[in-house]
Amino acid sequence: MKSVVLFDNFGPYHVARLKAATGVADITAVEFGGESANYLWEESQVALKIFTLNPSGTSWEMSRSDFRDRLHKVLDEARPDVVFIPGWATPGPLLALKWCLKNRIPAVMMSESTAWDVPRVFFREWIKSTVVSLASSALVGGQPQRDYMIQLGMPAERIFTGYNMVDNEFFISQSDLWRENHPDSPAGHRGPYFLASNRFVYKKNLFFLLDAYAGYVKGWPSSPTASPIWPLVLLGDGELREPLLEHARKLGLDLEFTAPWEGVETPHPRGCVYFPGFRQVNELPRFYAGAGAFVHASLSEQWGLVVNEAMASELPVLVSKPCGCAIDLVKEGENGYTFVLSAPAALTDLLLKISLMDSSPRKKMGQRSRSIISDWGEGHFANGFRSAAEAALQAPPKGSKIFARLLLEVFCRRLMA
Repeated sequence: MKSVVLFDNFGPYHVARLKAATGVADITAVEFGGESANYLWEESQVALKIFTLNPSGTSWEMSRSDFRDRLHKVLDEARPDVVFIPGWATPGPLLALKWCLKNRIPAVMMSESTAWDVPRVFFREWIKSTVVSLASSALVGGQPQRDYMIQLGMPAERIFTGYNMVDNEFFISQSDLWRENHPDSPAGHRGPYFLASNRFVYKKNLFFLLDAYAGYVKGWPSSPTASPIWPLVLLGDGELREPLLEHARKLGLDLEFTAPWEGVETPHPRGCVYFPGFRQVNELPRFYAGAGAFVHASLSEQWGLVVNEAMASELPVLVSKPCGCAIDLVKEGENGYTFVLSAPAALTDLLLKISLMDSSPRKKMGQRSRSIISDWGEGHFANGFRSAAEAALQAPPKGSKIFARLLLEVFCRRLMA
């Protein structure tokens, strides 16, 4: 089976998926732009046919006609049996879907959207469902994403899960290797600490996380026998970096601008927030290895792949209920907890609960995380990929949906204007 898989830009998550797919089909991988406007990923290499439509920039830096011509040329030359399309909201997927319809090639819609990740407007949802009806099957993250795809009109028997995966084996092996270097305790990593990894943008809800952490510091037992307050490590960077630093200072928290093990070891009785900046994927396992728990407090999240990474790295996880992965990955009290976003106190209580827990039950929670995420790795993606492709090949042709095709043509013409 010859398949073309499209992504906007290849980062570590996409590379892991492409590697998994190579065991299922003859893959041609196409990225729209060689650089991502959102992520500073280093170039990754995989052993398959790769095409980049704009090697020197993002997909948005091409003219629409140039974008269309390059995309259609790659698809014409690849002659795929099926095309995997990343969603429906940008020019690339729509132009690819148009090509599929013209050439009578089935399309698989890949999606991690949920019904609640952004406010939904009836008219836009109607348009979206019309476009989705032109795809032959779907590959989605988990149960909430499957439910949303059904809501958009895709038949349930043609929707398959497993889309949201990371390279589990990488995080398992590398985090374990770092722990083996410090077998007695995480002291070599200056842990334990709470770890969060995000772009510094509004929806990641990092001001809320800082408020919850400040409450944690105030609520820490004052007994002389109490263990040290856990620091908070905020991995990442973005437009809200300076406002976050200012907010942390107003809360009376100490700040460090290194990884916990990179600077001078200093006691921080008022609590400390580390801002080590954006780190490449090869550096992440050491951060996970030293952490006591992982925290993800997003206001809205289609999935939250950093939670996969943390679970593969054998950490308990604290995840906000709006995160798209929470339903499938967090088993309350077994490998972590979910929390509401009505007030920081809900998260504060969980920070205290998990850091005051003995190391043995906390370790068991981390082990349970790894057990759960083992079912959401390469094998799950490969099975979902294969099933979605087979379902697409068996689905009725889409040529008879005249109105939907006209609507798609209108969208594509507007994009080309």
